[in-house]
Amino acid sequence: MPDPLTAPIPKFAREIAHVADSTVWAMISRGELETISIGRRRLVVVESYRQLIAKKLAAPREDARRNGYVPRLGSKKSKATADLTVSIEDLGLSIRATNALRSDGIETLPELVTKSEAELLRTPNLGKISLNEINAMLKRRGLRLGREIAEPGTAPDNRGCRGGA
Repeated sequence: MPDPLTAPIPKFAREIAHVADSTVWAMISRGELETISIGRRRLVVVESYRQLIAKKLAAPREDARRNGYVPRLGSKKSKATADLTVSIEDLGLSIRATNALRSDGIETLPELVTKSEAELLRTPNLGKISLNEINAMLKRRGLRLGREIAEPGTAPDNRGCRGGA
């Protein structure tokens, strides 16, 4: 018996694609599979599934670590670097902490991380609770207060660190 041109969704899922019906419906909604309707039945065009498989096989692997698109899990280097473009409003801080930082002229994350705790405590309307909130947010991002930000194209000062000059 020749291969079918179309198949009902349950049969297609079970016998051809060997996946759950919900997976087939998700593939249809994403436009990956072509369907036709005959009467009240919706049928999957089997050729569209073959084309999808050929396209997936021809595409580069989606394992980003293998392709070098993202750092290995647990690496904080690029996470901290990417975070340095974030505005103070986008950090998820309370309104009080955000307004206090803005009134002190701190608009971006690099401006914040270069400040020490003592400098921030001198900021009007920013007390210990707001400081604890800022420290917790920075810790979640792999950052801390009092950090020196190197200018683009220069190496950071490693004195005082293990292995530094």
